[in-house]
Amino acid sequence: MHANNPEFDPKGTIFERIPDAQATHFRERAIRLWPDRAPGAKGDDPADIPLLYPVLPESGPNAKAAMIVCPGGAYEFHAAHEGFPIAKWLNDLDIAAFILEYRLRPYTVSAPLAHVQRAIRLVRSHSDEFQIDPDRVGVIGFSAGGHLASAAVTLFDNGESDSGDRVEQRSSRPDAGILIYPVTSLTLGDKQATQRRALRMLGATNPDPELIRRFSTNTQVSADTPPVFLWHNYGDSMVSYEHSLLFAQACHENSVPFELHILGYGEHGFGTIDPNPKFAVWMQICANWLDTLGFTGKPES
Repeated sequence: MHANNPEFDPKGTIFERIPDAQATHFRERAIRLWPDRAPGAKGDDPADIPLLYPVLPESGPNAKAAMIVCPGGAYEFHAAHEGFPIAKWLNDLDIAAFILEYRLRPYTVSAPLAHVQRAIRLVRSHSDEFQIDPDRVGVIGFSAGGHLASAAVTLFDNGESDSGDRVEQRSSRPDAGILIYPVTSLTLGDKQATQRRALRMLGATNPDPELIRRFSTNTQVSADTPPVFLWHNYGDSMVSYEHSLLFAQACHENSVPFELHILGYGEHGFGTIDPNPKFAVWMQICANWLDTLGFTGKPES
């Protein structure tokens, strides 16, 4: 599963804030989501190869819950403070973490969606190897990664039972979703800003209205959407808290369990690095929520 080709050297921004030796350790253990060229790849450069980085707890060999980690970065880069630090926090909760290095623009949002779906399937299909519970696989995302996570919890499928690829036989439905200052709507805001967002994410001069609706994930919530945790700041000037409100409202209308928190202050992108301890409260509250879902301990017998 590992990308053991010595000429293959993924050098994204995900590990830029940790020591080189540690970054090398994780890069050497990178998993290619597809053993050969990924569907829709434009070439074979590192930017064309979506990867998954396992960051596993050091505790005993009990079957753990797992989370796919989707860093933000406007689909243009991978925000380092929303990758490895989040994975280590999850490890502290005895949750296995898998950081997703999805493809960026000029690839459009359909490509990252395929990547997160494949990541969920892959982790489930290798649950014995990773010592995880295939029925406790969630997704967490921030900003654009929050949009990707919101797509994962709404645009999933049950797999292809007759596929010759055992990974593709597994469901891509997450068992939980954590959306931190996410984009969920491509139509929210003034007309000019909405058009720019749609153009960036969908990569079309005149995006198809149906494509805009599909990736406005607040319109895709259904009764099958898994439980969702949402966190936003009221003062977020980059991605309005209304994105989380819209998604929460859709959850309510479809009887999907959710927990919504809007902090009365603060800007966008705080992740785990903001020096103000007031922002770190989201991690404790989210940990409590994960505990209520049974993600932080052994599965019930």
